[in-house]
Amino acid sequence: MSNPDANFNVNNQQVVNQQNPYQQYYQGYLPNFNPSPGVVVQNGNVEYAGFGIRLLAWLIDFLVLLFLSFIIGLISGFFIAFLLIYVSIVSADSSIVTSLSNFISGFIGFSVNLLYFTLFWSSKFQGTPGKILLGLKIVDANGNKISYSTALIRYISTIISSLLLGIGYLLIIFDGKKQALHDKFASTYVIKVKK
Repeated sequence: MSNPDANFNVNNQQVVNQQNPYQQYYQGYLPNFNPSPGVVVQNGNVEYAGFGIRLLAWLIDFLVLLFLSFIIGLISGFFIAFLLIYVSIVSADSSIVTSLSNFISGFIGFSVNLLYFTLFWSSKFQGTPGKILLGLKIVDANGNKISYSTALIRYISTIISSLLLGIGYLLIIFDGKKQALHDKFASTYVIKVKK
Protein backbone atom coordinates (compact mmCIF):
# COMPACT_ATOMS: atom_id res chain seq x y z
CA MET A 1 0.00 0.00 0.00
CA SER A 2 1.41 3.38 -0.98
CA ASN A 3 1.80 6.44 1.16
CA PRO A 4 -1.44 8.51 1.03
CA ASP A 5 0.63 11.71 0.86
CA ALA A 6 2.02 10.63 -2.49
CA ASN A 7 -1.32 9.59 -4.02
CA PHE A 8 -2.74 11.46 -6.95
CA ASN A 9 -6.32 12.57 -7.19
CA VAL A 10 -7.86 10.63 -10.06
CA ASN A 11 -10.21 13.45 -11.09
CA ASN A 12 -7.71 16.24 -11.65
CA GLN A 13 -4.26 14.64 -11.16
CA GLN A 14 -3.25 16.98 -8.34
CA VAL A 15 -0.98 15.80 -5.57
CA VAL A 16 -2.84 15.38 -2.30
CA ASN A 17 -2.01 18.09 0.21
CA GLN A 18 0.48 16.59 2.68
CA GLN A 19 -1.18 18.32 5.62
CA ASN A 20 -4.56 16.92 4.61
CA PRO A 21 -4.30 13.36 3.23
CA TYR A 22 -8.10 12.96 3.31
CA GLN A 23 -8.58 15.74 0.77
CA GLN A 24 -9.16 13.24 -2.04
CA TYR A 25 -12.25 11.86 -0.27
CA TYR A 26 -14.13 15.11 0.22
CA GLN A 27 -12.81 17.06 -2.75
CA GLY A 28 -15.53 15.60 -4.96
CA TYR A 29 -18.22 16.96 -2.66
CA LEU A 30 -16.84 20.50 -2.68
CA PRO A 31 -16.77 21.76 -6.27
CA ASN A 32 -14.90 24.97 -5.42
CA PHE A 33 -12.35 23.29 -3.15
CA ASN A 34 -8.90 24.74 -3.57
CA PRO A 35 -6.24 23.23 -1.27
CA SER A 36 -3.74 25.99 -1.97
CA PRO A 37 -5.53 29.25 -2.74
CA GLY A 38 -3.47 31.83 -4.60
CA VAL A 39 -4.34 34.55 -2.11
CA VAL A 40 -4.27 34.03 1.63
CA VAL A 41 -5.01 37.42 3.08
CA GLN A 42 -4.21 36.47 6.67
CA ASN A 43 -0.59 35.76 5.73
CA GLY A 44 -0.27 39.23 4.25
CA ASN A 45 0.94 38.13 0.81
CA VAL A 46 -1.33 40.68 -0.88
CA GLU A 47 -1.25 44.43 -1.30
CA TYR A 48 -3.85 46.08 0.90
CA ALA A 49 -5.68 49.18 -0.30
CA GLY A 50 -4.85 52.27 1.71
CA PHE A 51 -6.98 55.16 2.89
CA GLY A 52 -6.40 57.47 -0.11
CA ILE A 53 -7.38 55.03 -2.84
CA ARG A 54 -10.38 53.83 -0.83
CA LEU A 55 -11.52 57.42 -0.33
CA LEU A 56 -11.24 58.01 -4.08
CA ALA A 57 -13.29 54.85 -4.73
CA TRP A 58 -15.91 56.12 -2.28
CA LEU A 59 -16.07 59.49 -4.09
CA ILE A 60 -16.70 57.69 -7.40
CA ASP A 61 -19.45 55.64 -5.73
CA PHE A 62 -20.90 58.82 -4.26
CA LEU A 63 -21.23 60.29 -7.76
CA VAL A 64 -22.79 57.07 -9.08
CA LEU A 65 -25.25 57.03 -6.18
CA LEU A 66 -26.04 60.71 -6.70
CA PHE A 67 -27.00 59.93 -10.30
CA LEU A 68 -28.98 56.83 -9.29
CA SER A 69 -30.77 58.74 -6.54
CA PHE A 70 -31.72 61.45 -9.02
CA ILE A 71 -33.24 58.92 -11.45
CA ILE A 72 -34.99 56.94 -8.69
CA GLY A 73 -36.15 60.21 -7.11
CA LEU A 74 -37.75 61.32 -10.37
CA ILE A 75 -39.56 58.03 -10.83
CA SER A 76 -40.66 57.59 -7.23
CA GLY A 77 -41.42 61.32 -6.87
CA PHE A 78 -44.49 61.00 -9.05
CA PHE A 79 -45.87 58.13 -6.98
CA ILE A 80 -45.07 59.87 -3.71
CA ALA A 81 -46.70 63.09 -4.94
CA PHE A 82 -49.94 61.28 -5.76
CA LEU A 83 -49.86 59.50 -2.41
CA LEU A 84 -49.27 62.76 -0.54
CA ILE A 85 -52.06 64.52 -2.43
CA TYR A 86 -54.40 61.69 -1.45
CA VAL A 87 -53.30 61.81 2.21
CA SER A 88 -53.65 65.60 2.31
CA ILE A 89 -57.21 65.32 0.94
CA VAL A 90 -58.14 62.66 3.50
CA SER A 91 -56.36 64.31 6.42
CA ALA A 92 -56.24 68.05 7.05
CA ASP A 93 -53.21 67.63 9.32
CA SER A 94 -50.13 68.77 7.37
CA SER A 95 -47.73 67.18 9.88
CA ILE A 96 -48.91 63.72 8.77
CA VAL A 97 -48.15 64.58 5.14
CA THR A 98 -44.70 65.93 6.07
CA SER A 99 -43.88 62.93 8.27
CA LEU A 100 -45.02 60.48 5.61
CA SER A 101 -43.01 62.27 2.93
CA ASN A 102 -39.87 62.26 5.10
CA PHE A 103 -40.32 58.57 5.98
CA ILE A 104 -40.79 57.48 2.34
CA SER A 105 -37.82 59.54 1.13
CA GLY A 106 -35.60 58.22 3.92
CA PHE A 107 -36.67 54.63 3.31
CA ILE A 108 -35.98 54.87 -0.43
CA GLY A 109 -32.58 56.51 0.17
CA PHE A 110 -31.56 53.87 2.73
CA SER A 111 -32.76 51.02 0.49
CA VAL A 112 -30.88 52.30 -2.57
CA ASN A 113 -27.63 52.62 -0.58
CA LEU A 114 -28.06 49.25 1.10
CA LEU A 115 -28.76 47.40 -2.14
CA TYR A 116 -26.05 49.25 -4.07
CA PHE A 117 -23.26 48.36 -1.66
CA THR A 118 -24.30 44.88 -0.51
CA LEU A 119 -25.14 43.59 -3.99
CA PHE A 120 -21.92 44.91 -5.54
CA TRP A 121 -19.72 43.74 -2.64
CA SER A 122 -21.11 40.20 -2.78
CA SER A 123 -21.18 40.03 -6.59
CA LYS A 124 -18.60 38.43 -8.88
CA PHE A 125 -17.02 41.91 -9.19
CA GLN A 126 -16.27 41.93 -5.43
CA GLY A 127 -16.65 45.67 -5.21
CA THR A 128 -18.63 48.73 -6.17
CA PRO A 129 -17.99 50.58 -9.45
CA GLY A 130 -15.56 52.89 -7.65
CA LYS A 131 -13.50 49.97 -6.40
CA ILE A 132 -13.69 48.19 -9.78
CA LEU A 133 -12.40 51.28 -11.62
CA LEU A 134 -9.46 51.58 -9.23
CA GLY A 135 -8.60 47.86 -9.26
CA LEU A 136 -9.74 47.01 -5.73
CA LYS A 137 -11.57 43.95 -4.38
CA ILE A 138 -13.29 43.09 -1.12
CA VAL A 139 -12.33 39.61 0.05
CA ASP A 140 -12.56 37.38 3.09
CA ALA A 141 -9.55 36.06 5.01
CA ASN A 142 -8.88 33.42 2.34
CA GLY A 143 -9.11 35.85 -0.56
CA ASN A 144 -12.55 34.61 -1.62
CA LYS A 145 -15.67 36.52 -2.62
CA ILE A 146 -17.76 37.49 0.39
CA SER A 147 -21.32 36.27 0.89
CA TYR A 148 -24.37 38.53 0.91
CA SER A 149 -24.74 38.10 4.70
CA THR A 150 -21.12 39.23 5.18
CA ALA A 151 -21.77 42.20 2.88
CA LEU A 152 -24.84 43.06 4.96
CA ILE A 153 -22.82 42.91 8.20
CA ARG A 154 -20.15 45.06 6.55
CA TYR A 155 -22.72 47.64 5.41
CA ILE A 156 -24.43 47.90 8.80
CA SER A 157 -20.99 48.20 10.40
CA THR A 158 -20.18 51.18 8.17
CA ILE A 159 -22.77 53.08 10.18
CA ILE A 160 -20.68 52.41 13.30
CA SER A 161 -17.51 53.39 11.40
CA SER A 162 -19.17 56.69 10.48
CA LEU A 163 -19.97 57.61 14.08
CA LEU A 164 -17.70 60.03 15.92
CA LEU A 165 -16.50 61.84 12.80
CA GLY A 166 -15.53 58.70 10.89
CA ILE A 167 -12.94 57.39 13.34
CA GLY A 168 -13.78 53.83 12.20
CA TYR A 169 -12.55 54.75 8.71
CA LEU A 170 -9.37 56.37 10.03
CA LEU A 171 -8.28 52.97 11.39
CA ILE A 172 -7.26 52.18 7.79
CA ILE A 173 -4.31 54.55 8.20
CA PHE A 174 -3.00 52.87 11.36
CA ASP A 175 -3.94 49.21 10.83
CA GLY A 176 -1.28 46.86 9.41
CA LYS A 177 -3.77 45.23 7.05
CA LYS A 178 -5.54 48.54 6.39
CA GLN A 179 -8.86 47.37 7.80
CA ALA A 180 -11.51 49.89 8.76
CA LEU A 181 -13.71 49.15 11.77
CA HIS A 182 -16.42 47.70 9.51
CA ASP A 183 -13.81 45.43 7.87
CA LYS A 184 -12.88 44.10 11.29
CA PHE A 185 -16.53 43.44 12.19
CA ALA A 186 -17.15 41.59 8.90
CA SER A 187 -13.66 39.98 8.67
CA THR A 188 -13.11 41.51 5.25
CA TYR A 189 -10.12 43.06 3.52
CA VAL A 190 -9.80 45.48 0.63
CA ILE A 191 -6.94 44.46 -1.62
CA LYS A 192 -5.40 45.70 -4.85
CA VAL A 193 -5.92 43.46 -7.85
CA LYS A 194 -2.69 42.48 -9.52
CA LYS A 195 -2.84 43.25 -13.24
